[in-house]
Amino acid sequence: MSERPDTIDLGEMASAVRGGWRHVLAGVAIGLLAALATLLLVRRQFESTATVLLKSTSEGGGSLLSRMGLPADLLPASLPTSLRSQLETELEILSSRAVIGRVVDSLGLQAGVLEPAGTPGHAILVPATYPGSFRRREYQFEREGDSGPYRVRGPGARGSVRPGERLRLPGGTLTLREEGLPQSFTIELLDREDAVTRAEKRLSVERTGGEVGRLTFRANDSLAAALVPNAVIAVYLERRKTTDRGINQRRLEFLVGLADTVARRLTEAERRLRVFQEASGVLDPELMGRVGVERATALRQQLEQSEVEEAALGQMIAQATAGSLSVRQLAAYPTFLRSQAINELLSQMATLETERLRLVERRTERDPEVQAIAQSVRNLEDQLMPLATAYAGALARQRQELTAQLDTVHAALAALPGQTETSLQLQREVRRLSQTVLALQTQVVEARLAAITEGGEVRQIDVAQPPKKPVFPRRLPTLAFGLAGGLLLGLLGALKAAYLGRWIRRPEDVERAVGIPGVLLDPTAPLLLGGLARYRTILVVPLDGGADAEGVARQLAQSAAERAVAVTLADLATTAPVPAGGVHRAIRELEERYSVVIAPLPRLEDPRTAALLDETRPVLFVASARRLERGPLIKAVETLRRLGVPCSGVVLNASGPDGRPNR
Repeated sequence: MSERPDTIDLGEMASAVRGGWRHVLAGVAIGLLAALATLLLVRRQFESTATVLLKSTSEGGGSLLSRMGLPADLLPASLPTSLRSQLETELEILSSRAVIGRVVDSLGLQAGVLEPAGTPGHAILVPATYPGSFRRREYQFEREGDSGPYRVRGPGARGSVRPGERLRLPGGTLTLREEGLPQSFTIELLDREDAVTRAEKRLSVERTGGEVGRLTFRANDSLAAALVPNAVIAVYLERRKTTDRGINQRRLEFLVGLADTVARRLTEAERRLRVFQEASGVLDPELMGRVGVERATALRQQLEQSEVEEAALGQMIAQATAGSLSVRQLAAYPTFLRSQAINELLSQMATLETERLRLVERRTERDPEVQAIAQSVRNLEDQLMPLATAYAGALARQRQELTAQLDTVHAALAALPGQTETSLQLQREVRRLSQTVLALQTQVVEARLAAITEGGEVRQIDVAQPPKKPVFPRRLPTLAFGLAGGLLLGLLGALKAAYLGRWIRRPEDVERAVGIPGVLLDPTAPLLLGGLARYRTILVVPLDGGADAEGVARQLAQSAAERAVAVTLADLATTAPVPAGGVHRAIRELEERYSVVIAPLPRLEDPRTAALLDETRPVLFVASARRLERGPLIKAVETLRRLGVPCSGVVLNASGPDGRPNR
């Protein structure tokens, strides 16, 4: 007797799917139709995201403890829990109905546009608040002509309205925009609580990591999808900057204002110091005084040296003029000896004198050549006096210039004490204001850190932008999802039909259903059955009225005879009822005469069939290939298993007893 397997055979599942191809095609068609219906009927939804940085008091405490030098393992164990709790509190405030309600009022989310789809409400209606409690209402606006008024249809609506005018409705007063209105449109009105509830459901607030919160809103138009999260953050920031500010935040504002005032005063003091320094030329009084004294001393030394040299040169020029000093002695003046021009004159004079002396040794003083050389020497000597006179004039001018410079330095030194006093006052003012600004900046930093720990300062990180494409329904993903869902539905239908369906049409379905072999009868091929040598009698039992048990028995007997097996066909299905002992006696007599006895019998419920059931006589079921029900087959096989009767299999016969095909 065959046992049903405990494992799933993928090959059997593939065969079941191939057999249920109609279910697969039907499932795919249903999935695609559902996807197309979703694309055509479901309103598009757009999604936009904004992020906001949330500050917590626990961070400031942890940072302070860290700055105090406490090791990380000594920090309070409750600090992370407290941080999470405070962040969760801020996230709850962001998604609270109080914040969302203000956004609904400011953006006019109580009114929405149904048609044309994807049109924001504020593009048609002026944002307004509609008080009271009422059910959702729809209103249709259709324009009369190209520039006429809009005729309004809806609950409690009367008459018509022009662009820019107000329309009084039971739920409130609508105001149409003046420009950009379509030819016809449909709007819906919600009471405030319903609008807040809808916005609350569409808004998602979650923590993304650290102290950053992410707000995601889904709307039927792209503009509202971006406006709502930005407006929620704006309302939250306004709330935090007004009602939630602490002492540190106000102290920070005071210190920032005071620091700005002192900084302006410092800028003015620095400007005055710069103007004074530019006007007086005094950058450092001490340095300027030291430099002035040194400059005056140097000028005094130069003036004295110039005066001494001028007096000495004047005396020598006077002596040369009086004739008590020769011109050549004047050229021996130390300053002249350092002059290259005078040295050249002296060199020429020496050369001429040497030449004249050589000529005098051979000639007299009256010789013309000697006189010419003597005249040249006198000419050169005459050039020395003008040079000495010019140099004396230069010394006089130098003395005058040094005297003027010395007077200027003396005047500057005389004015230096007053300038030093003014400069020191201005520098002291700049230094004092600089120290004050530095101290205030330090206090501002401390106050800012304290304000951050109080949570009084938050900021928006990412601004929500209008999305370009809807998140649902999207064409390709929706079609792919519909195709995949339909394919899965078809596969499940095919597997259900193969494993749990009412009808069994193929031999593979027989084995999957009851775990025994199944075969489709082919009249042109032999019907082989294992176990002929082990069993003497084979009972052929039909499962339904349309099964041809006799035909199957004859084909089985013919196949056995062709294998040289002594076989006989005991037709007990049409025999009149006989006692049980007579049926057994007839079968035993046939078993003694033949090797194999094939007995076609009535259905399993017949007394003759029940009487012949035995552990030594296997049963071969015959059923119609297209009309075999799963329930009777399972019931019949389970009955044989309880009785311990072996079951050889099930033969599916495509034709009935009359030879016509089963349908």
